[in-house]
Amino acid sequence: MAKRGRDGKIRLSSGNGRTALFLAPRKDGFELLDYEFDYIRIHEKCGGNYSVEGKSVHGYIDEYADLTPVGYYRVDTKENACQWPEKITDEITIMFPYKKHERDKSETLRKNPVVIKYSDSAIIYCGFYTTMNDVLRRILSGEPLEKEAEFSGMSLVNTKTKWKSTDCRVLDVYDLFGCEYSPWEFFTKELKNYEVSYPKEKVYQIFNIGTCPDGTLVRTIKIGQKLFATEVLKKDPCEVVKKPEPIPGWRLGKTNIMYKFRDTDVYIIGWEPAEKAYKKKAERIARSIGVDEAELSATVKNYNHRRYITVERTVPKLWFFLEKEKILTQIYKDIAAQVNGWVMMGVENFIDDLDDERILEIVPDDRIITKKDSLLADNCEAGTNDFVKRYFPGRAEITAKELKKLFKEKLLSGRKYEVYGRYVMYLFRYIVTCNLNMN
Repeated sequence: MAKRGRDGKIRLSSGNGRTALFLAPRKDGFELLDYEFDYIRIHEKCGGNYSVEGKSVHGYIDEYADLTPVGYYRVDTKENACQWPEKITDEITIMFPYKKHERDKSETLRKNPVVIKYSDSAIIYCGFYTTMNDVLRRILSGEPLEKEAEFSGMSLVNTKTKWKSTDCRVLDVYDLFGCEYSPWEFFTKELKNYEVSYPKEKVYQIFNIGTCPDGTLVRTIKIGQKLFATEVLKKDPCEVVKKPEPIPGWRLGKTNIMYKFRDTDVYIIGWEPAEKAYKKKAERIARSIGVDEAELSATVKNYNHRRYITVERTVPKLWFFLEKEKILTQIYKDIAAQVNGWVMMGVENFIDDLDDERILEIVPDDRIITKKDSLLADNCEAGTNDFVKRYFPGRAEITAKELKKLFKEKLLSGRKYEVYGRYVMYLFRYIVTCNLNMN
């Protein structure tokens, strides 16, 4: 809220999507004054001066007089998190349901709750025209609220300091108005230590799971436009879903496949734990090309940082009922195809990092090599023909053992052989790559 400047004046403005609100006393309680529409009344009470430029008002007042400032409010957005409520005491902050340009706010105030934050853990919902005056009277005088909290005990786990301990904030919500808004929706800025980033993994979004900076998983709740941690998870509940209905509105198709009915279609999501799938595939490839399984698995894991491989599909509802098993089976096939693709990129990266000596050891001596292999290895046709004419004239094919011997005895010595040596290694690396077991 505006503060006094060095000249003693309190500057106010309405424009750029914001306006200042004040509580003004009247016979039966309070009314809400808005600087955007009520600037003349405000200046009559508080003095000062103002100027109007288009739809913006700028001015200053000498004092607040009988007005109580309650905050700057965003009037060009529907999101409550974009408001700046004012503390009216050290322990009390009040928030009004004002989100858009409104000269007459009576309907909005009748249909939506006034939200009062009292101390560090109590949220009170009340009606502007019904219970607000009584609530303010009681908490300002220190009297306890008579009505029991209708919702209490929800904790938010601190994700930045000592979040692994029991350091948490427990909320008591006194719903004196009957609304179903999230209790902290208007005050999320005060919960920054409990905030969790939105997950990159789609399956985590569905299960309301967030990841702390050190990788520990937490259950989350959405308040306004942000996520907050409510409990620390000892293990990843997405590894294998066993409950028949893990989330309200979702149905379990097969292991790690869920679907949701919508108006005319079905939204399906399937997933597999990526690390396990990558490791299994990488170990099989390692055996097929003759390299260390642990070494190759580690490279593939470092190359791929996904926690899950996911596939999403939206299909017509009628088709889903006719071909349910076929559709769900295809989800598994699509996941397997993604696993193959990501693992192969990691394996190719692994092969690129192997030195020539390791490559020569991996290629089987009895592997038959043809001119076509050289061309598939991206060697040019003219160079390949010249190479065959020089070293294997009249031959249509050779064994890897013969080419290895030539490479070691001739192509590694002398400057004139360096080009041929480089292209022969291209060929050997291609052979290792194309021999990968894709089944």
